[in-house]
Amino acid sequence: MGILNYVKTKSDPGEGLLTMIYLPMFNFLAERENPLFYDIFFPHHVGSAANQKNIIDNMKQKRPKFIITTLGLVAPAESGLAEKRFRNYGKRLLEFVEHHYHVVKKYGPFAILQSNQCQ
Repeated sequence: MGILNYVKTKSDPGEGLLTMIYLPMFNFLAERENPLFYDIFFPHHVGSAANQKNIIDNMKQKRPKFIITTLGLVAPAESGLAEKRFRNYGKRLLEFVEHHYHVVKKYGPFAILQSNQCQ
């Protein structure tokens, strides 16, 4: 699968891989751990401003090089129901991601985002 090859060749095994909204199978398949405390981003996990602040602070500290997400999260026209809901309850987190990451590859319904600090 191209998405796994890309992550494996562009990152070291010790580097973390963040997956959003709920894609932990990519952590397993890419053999890259999730660097954050949270590994799923559902309303009861990230819906509060305090939880979003904690996640953002954790991202600033851990600085994941890559994020794998659904294409709909980065391309609103492609959004399904889960992505549309996340845009409401995870707004602050999404704004942080959009400001600090950019799309480097798209594979089917998935996108790989890379940190702007890793260019």
